[in-house]
Amino acid sequence: MEMIRFGHSWWINWDDKMYYAPTDTPAKARTTTLNEELGQIKYIFSDKTGTLTQVTVTHLLTYLALSVYLLT
Repeated sequence: MEMIRFGHSWWINWDDKMYYAPTDTPAKARTTTLNEELGQIKYIFSDKTGTLTQVTVTHLLTYLALSVYLLT
């Protein structure tokens, strides 16, 4: 299985379409599990201008056995 992952990482490195021209940066797989990690991305959030947005989810409140616990 690791040989397949290694082969996929080489394909990522050799792919001419995975290139960012403004900074002259080609793709570089630094881990053999990159292909699997990229497959886990479901949503990318951006605003109307196309800039990426970071969404942070914070746990504030817990209900446990009819008691309420606030996290500050």
